[in-house]
Amino acid sequence: MKPIVVIGAGVSGLTAASALQEAGKPVVVLERSKEVGGLARSLNLDGYVFDIGPHYFFLKTDARADSRVMECLKDRAEIFDFPEILAPAVGRLITFETGVRYQMYHALALIAVAWAATRWSNSLTSVAGWLFVAGTLIFSGSLYALSLTGARWLGAITPLGGVAFISGWLCLALAALRG
Repeated sequence: MKPIVVIGAGVSGLTAASALQEAGKPVVVLERSKEVGGLARSLNLDGYVFDIGPHYFFLKTDARADSRVMECLKDRAEIFDFPEILAPAVGRLITFETGVRYQMYHALALIAVAWAATRWSNSLTSVAGWLFVAGTLIFSGSLYALSLTGARWLGAITPLGGVAFISGWLCLALAALRG
């Protein structure tokens, strides 16, 4: 019986290999690094321990901290090359997720506007609704375009959508106060 080849000795690869072996299948695990564990390992260099788990990508660090880590590891790039490769992709994913989140919040806000329009018939509820639509198109739309294209100038448009969101909330609050 030919062995099943598992590429990568990270957590997922080792788990898959273990499950296959328990099922009686022959398994070969291939790993390019000298150590197993993938992203869930620690690296000891010059008396310092670097925890290079995937949570590294979700930490809010400034550029100085990231460049310091890269400076310490510059001679060992083969061990720690994934941040330079994955960090931009993760940053784009976070940007995209922010657009999705604000689109969802303001879809719910549009439901609130529809409800408010049945209670208070004034033009402010209509204005609030259109501001939420414009804010979603500009704010979320620019974040989607930024994350998909990498065109950084789109980040300058995003705050205009934020202003539309804030204006929409103010209009909705005024509509409620005027009742």
